[in-house]
Amino acid sequence: MRLGPPQFNYELSDTPADATQVDATLDACYLLSRCVGKEQRVLIGALAARLGKERFLAGGNQPSVADIAAWSALKQAGDAKLSADLARWFDQCSQTFKMVRNI
Repeated sequence: MRLGPPQFNYELSDTPADATQVDATLDACYLLSRCVGKEQRVLIGALAARLGKERFLAGGNQPSVADIAAWSALKQAGDAKLSADLARWFDQCSQTFKMVRNI
């Protein structure tokens, strides 16, 4: 049983491919929080590729659980070098999550 609003349950997605991509992103975030050096750079590159030119990792106009996990993992990574698109996304998430926290 999942808690929270249904729109945050990515497993209810209409397309299995979308749920699989969110799962893969969550797996990458888990690994990112536990590695350094070359492995960290590879995973950050994978997140950047997943983001592409989208506003959020799962697409759409609102953050998903994938964005929250990736933002947290990158925040823990500290001085990791981010591509321009990933840095823009990270700043956008920082502002979004800051606003949510202050409500």
